[in-house]
Amino acid sequence: MSTRRASWIAVATFAAAALALVALPGHARAASGAVDEATAWPASLCGIASPQTSSTLVQSLDGAVHGCLRIPPTTRSTLGVALQSWVDQHAESWPVPTTGISTNLNPDGAFRLRVDATTVRPGQHVTLRLVYAHRHPADLSQSLDVCWDGCQSGIVETAMAHAISRSVVRATLVVPDAPWFAWSAGRVAVHPLASGADTVGVECLVASSGCALAPADAAVVVHLVAPLSTPCDATHACATLSLRAAVLQVGDVLVVSGRAPLEQLIGQPWGYSLTTTAAPKTHAPWLTLQGAASATEQVATLAPRTVRLRAPATWASQGRLHAVSATWSGTAAATPLDARGDVAWCDPGAIELTGPNGLVARLATATMAKALTGSGLSLVGVHVAPTCATALVDTANPRHAVAVLGTGVHGVIPPVVLVGLETSNGGATWHLIPTPHGAQPSWFGGFVTRGDRVEALFTPSPTVASGAVIAVEQTTLADLAWTTGTLTCPSTGPCTTFGPVVTGNCAMNPAFQQLLVGHVAAGVAAWGTTTWVSAVDGCASQELAVTAAHQLALLDPASSYPLLVSDDGGRTWHDVALPALSGLSAAAGTYGAALALAPDGSVLAQLRSPSTGAWSLWRLTPRATRWCAVRASLPRPLGAMSPIRVAGEDLVWTATAPSSTSARNVRLPLARLTCEAA
Repeated sequence: MSTRRASWIAVATFAAAALALVALPGHARAASGAVDEATAWPASLCGIASPQTSSTLVQSLDGAVHGCLRIPPTTRSTLGVALQSWVDQHAESWPVPTTGISTNLNPDGAFRLRVDATTVRPGQHVTLRLVYAHRHPADLSQSLDVCWDGCQSGIVETAMAHAISRSVVRATLVVPDAPWFAWSAGRVAVHPLASGADTVGVECLVASSGCALAPADAAVVVHLVAPLSTPCDATHACATLSLRAAVLQVGDVLVVSGRAPLEQLIGQPWGYSLTTTAAPKTHAPWLTLQGAASATEQVATLAPRTVRLRAPATWASQGRLHAVSATWSGTAAATPLDARGDVAWCDPGAIELTGPNGLVARLATATMAKALTGSGLSLVGVHVAPTCATALVDTANPRHAVAVLGTGVHGVIPPVVLVGLETSNGGATWHLIPTPHGAQPSWFGGFVTRGDRVEALFTPSPTVASGAVIAVEQTTLADLAWTTGTLTCPSTGPCTTFGPVVTGNCAMNPAFQQLLVGHVAAGVAAWGTTTWVSAVDGCASQELAVTAAHQLALLDPASSYPLLVSDDGGRTWHDVALPALSGLSAAAGTYGAALALAPDGSVLAQLRSPSTGAWSLWRLTPRATRWCAVRASLPRPLGAMSPIRVAGEDLVWTATAPSSTSARNVRLPLARLTCEAA
């Protein structure tokens, strides 16, 4: 063990709850004053993290941290920002071997560990060589764990393993250049960076269960030559945080940088997050710990700072949002087709076309399965009545239609693979739509409409790279004569659109769908995302509306910012704070939720209770300060409900009864959406 172990500086005495940071998901504007972390949709996360992660901060081995967050929804005039991390106590404390020789008693085999320098300095790259007597393991991992000062008590880095011969494996260690969190005598401590003897060890050359919880296979002693360190105590902070701007508003990006003790995580330390809460007291300590002193893990909160906030834009202060066109994310059983109120419905065994005065046409879907012959895709399970996910029907000639169908590879899901189908004879026969050269039917990413033209998207990946040109097959429903082209801008409003539809198991994982902004050069649109809204969660339903004032409005029930407005074609957005509504929250379980903009400028919300499963409808009139319930409009009993859509002067959706596969297509005049009595 390190000769510096006795010099650890215990910091558990600072564990008083002087700064009780509350970072709970839920209602950002609740009376309790708790403030959400900005880790929900939109998922651009300041342009640093991808939609697949909530991390907004990175740290290097010299202790430097940098990152950002979007100011979460709040009505506060000040906001506290701090670094936060879990500090874990390992279950075992193993003696560190210093023989440099591994034995055959572990899956990694017998080898001798060598280093190219025995006297090292902070930040230095040290080459490690694992020399086997004969051969290294055949199942050698691409990476191994390199431990500085003990695999269970020190800093563990993930290093790339390079087999430079049949018997020699090489890796590189970066010597820590900052103090780090550790546990000493049952308390959280900061291990200083000071000169002395340390060990370098390795483990997990061969992936095996629990290998990272075992002692090092082998370790050697090195001598660290470091500058004199400053102790971490009440007057000498080991963590700092700098803010690029001190005055912001909800939705703005806060960029931070600073330094902090290293985290005990495998790989280059990524353990810190940015957290928000009430502004700290004037003389808040640089470190506070939450959790009992005897607990195996504690929450460390470091370097609190205060941000001043400008007053947010509110719904009550907005003018009327008059939508002139709208598109939606994902798929839905009810698809509005035109301003008159014609709707295409995906029902079990049929597609129905209805107008404001009732049924216009009915197209059969029974032969859809035959269209999949030879594609490797098929319906899943026993489908007596195939049901499409979305349909578009030619209102002038209802025998012409296209539809989206969910399939499985040889009938097996996951994943669900979407395909596009067409019929020109009222559903008597269906065919796969043609694909661009080199594309496959499984690359299909949904239909978009451009005036009277329909474009079918095809991409090998649901994630569109910046500057990408998206291949499409395009036609009109009137002739269904397909030609190959590229995705074009919407016929109304800015060049902004939802990207390829992504399917997922919404009971377990989100389904990310990009929001794309196009740039047209030489008549061809190249697409990419912005750092404000890069994607939406398709397990809810989002509406992208173009307003009469040439703005874009994004309504997203799965976001911390349910209503965003853009004045520059989707490149930047500003938050419009809606009144609080129970269940309208990024953390409230938004599967099936939807928001819709009505012609009179009202916002309609469709929500499902996560506890009872009951559905409800809500209405927020222009400049109102609270939502009103319109639950009495829903048919009973109600099991499932497709996302609500506005079609002409009606609100439409498909409803199914509990434990039933039959569907009821509901068309409710907007004028009847009156509020319940209080």
